[in-house]
Amino acid sequence: MRNTGLYISLIIFLLFWPLSPGSSQEIAISTSLSADTMLIGDQIYYSLRIKQPEGINIEFPVFGDTLVKNIEILENPGIDTSITEDGRLLLKKDLLITGFDSGSYRIPGQKFSIAGEGTTKEFISGEDMLQIMTMPLDTAQAIFDIKQPYGASLQFIELVPYILGLLILAIIIFVLVYYLKRRKQGAGITMPGKPLIPPHITALQELDVLKEERLWQNNREKEYYSRISSILRLYLEGRYRIFAMEQTSDEILDSLLKARFNDNRLFEKLKTILGISDLAKFAKFRPSPDMNESSLLDAYIFVNETKIEENEKDVQEGKVLADSQDEQKADAEGEKADDEAKSESRTEQKKSED
Repeated sequence: MRNTGLYISLIIFLLFWPLSPGSSQEIAISTSLSADTMLIGDQIYYSLRIKQPEGINIEFPVFGDTLVKNIEILENPGIDTSITEDGRLLLKKDLLITGFDSGSYRIPGQKFSIAGEGTTKEFISGEDMLQIMTMPLDTAQAIFDIKQPYGASLQFIELVPYILGLLILAIIIFVLVYYLKRRKQGAGITMPGKPLIPPHITALQELDVLKEERLWQNNREKEYYSRISSILRLYLEGRYRIFAMEQTSDEILDSLLKARFNDNRLFEKLKTILGISDLAKFAKFRPSPDMNESSLLDAYIFVNETKIEENEKDVQEGKVLADSQDEQKADAEGEKADDEAKSESRTEQKKSED
C-alpha cells in the first residue's frame, strides 16, 4: 500500500512537470538558413529563433566577425521581439552572412543559456549545412576575349560646356585681333609720316614766333615753357619718329636713346630744357631770366644741329607751301573783312532810306 502511493505521486509529478513555469518544454529554439546553397560571394541570412513565456531571460550566443571558418558575418543586428498567437514571446536575430571559398560547411548548434538562482541552464539548437558553389563553367564554349566597355551616346547637355568654352575663346580671339588691328591702324595715323614742310623749318618758325611774343618778359613763364616743350616734342616726332607728344620727359629721352641719338652735348641741352619746362608747368617754379634766354637759345641749337639737310628743291617747295598757306589764310581773312564791310554798308544804307 505504501509503495502504491509512492508510484501515484511519481506519476502525478511526471504529468504536471512539463507544465511548470520556466520548464524547457515551453521554450522552442531553432536556427535556419534562408538558403542551403549559394554561389561564392552571395549573401544569405542565418536566423536564430526563440519562443518562450514571459519572465524568462534567455541569453543569445555572442558572435564575432565569422560564423564558422570561411563564413563571414556582414550584419549582426539586435534582437527583435514580438508576441505570438499563444501569448509567448518570439525573439529573433537574422545574421547576414557570405562566403568566398567553395565547399560544404557545417554550422554547429548554437548555445542559449538561462541564468537561474546559482545555476545556468543551456539549450543547444540543431546543426545546419551550407553548400557554397563556384560559377559553373561551360567547357564546350570557346574562350572569348574581354569585351571593351560600350560607349554611351553623347547627350547635348554634355556638349554645352564645350560649346560655351569655344564661343568664349572665339570672342577673346576676335577682340584681340580687332584691338591689334585698330592699334596698328591708329599707330599709322598717330605716327607722323614725312611732312611736306621739314620739321626743323616748322620748329624754327615757331621758335621765332615765341621769341617775338615775349611771354616770359610778361610773367608768363608757364606758358612760355609749355610752348618750348610742345615745339621740341613736335620736332622730335617729325625728326626721329617717336611719340613725343604722348610721352613724359623721361620717356622721350629713353626713346631718343633707342633711336641711336649719340650726341651727349645736345642730349644734355634737351634734358635741361625739358626738366625746366616740367618744373615751370607743374611745380610753380619761376626760372631766372638767364635760364629763360638760355632755354630758347638751346632749343634753336638743338633743332639746327639735329636737322636733316634737305636739298634745295625740297626746302624751296616747303617754303612755297608755307607761303601759299599764309596767302590763303590772308585771302580768307580779307574776304571776311570785305563781307563785314558790305554788310555794314547795307545796314547804313537801309537806315538812311528809312
